[in-house]
Amino acid sequence: MKSRAGLWLALALAFAVTSCIATPSPAGTPVPAKTTLPVPTEEPTPIAPKQFAPTATLSAQVPEEEGLLAALSLDSLLSYVKSLTEIQPYSGWRNSATTGEEDAVRYVASVLDSFTNLKEMGMTVEREDFRVFMATEIWQAELHIRVDDQEYAIPVNPPRGPRDDVEIAASFDSDGRLGDEDPNPLVVTGQTLLVHTENELGSLSADEARNKVVFLDYSLVDRTLWPRNEVESRAAQLIQAQPLALVPVTSWSPKPGESHGSFAYEGSPFHWVNDNGTPIVVARLEDMASAGLESVSDLERVAEASVLVDTDVISPARSRNLIARFRAEMTLRP
Repeated sequence: MKSRAGLWLALALAFAVTSCIATPSPAGTPVPAKTTLPVPTEEPTPIAPKQFAPTATLSAQVPEEEGLLAALSLDSLLSYVKSLTEIQPYSGWRNSATTGEEDAVRYVASVLDSFTNLKEMGMTVEREDFRVFMATEIWQAELHIRVDDQEYAIPVNPPRGPRDDVEIAASFDSDGRLGDEDPNPLVVTGQTLLVHTENELGSLSADEARNKVVFLDYSLVDRTLWPRNEVESRAAQLIQAQPLALVPVTSWSPKPGESHGSFAYEGSPFHWVNDNGTPIVVARLEDMASAGLESVSDLERVAEASVLVDTDVISPARSRNLIARFRAEMTLRP
């Protein structure tokens, strides 16, 4: 069997490589609380690949289509995805041109390097570096809340600004200066205010929000539920109210027509309107269960909150591809 026989291997590798794309785990999936993210060194420590025993072999006696499916191991593929999602989960989800992406590329390269049979058959791996216009590096993101005189650390992720508007993107940099990568954490602490309904949002004033950490039901600005001009107007109103910090809270739902956190990190309405440097971190309601908070209305019980954000917006930034090449004449050993 000629090059078609190696296709299933290419599919498995392609699945692993494309898993480096920034994709949060589902909101209902437990994620270890890791609120302090260390500043990466110049050379991140490579992540050792996990070894998986093959669960099926491709036989020349079976039709090619059935052989391709039989040769794929779902458990193995999902294990690769799990390993990738554990890389810097709360610092931008391995976003393009970040240290998270670099760590993911190193992981995939180490997995490919462990495939000795493919290497002996002529597989080569090439790294391609290139420039992108803009990237946001998230060094630290923390949310601490006080509920019933107890303090809880809640894992959060800041949203990213637009990739093509330098002026607005600069407001997503914790010190407002593009290009530097020095630690510049922005920390605010204050009493909280919950905005849970359309009426509460519509009547929100600067007198109410100023000096408060505002918790926002994300469904009120979810652009999958509302027209873009509506959510932009609502986002602008929230920013103009000048809160100490803004915490949109998402909640997963599989039901059509209900919010499930879409575009909370990338492409949110704050992506276009945050021009005064208000610190924003996105929290998932599912990650607040440890504090006994099970619904958005439960956030009324949060007496005080502290938000820490340390981000740098870099333009231009360096991204990378990892390319595995296979010779056309490759054959699969029996």
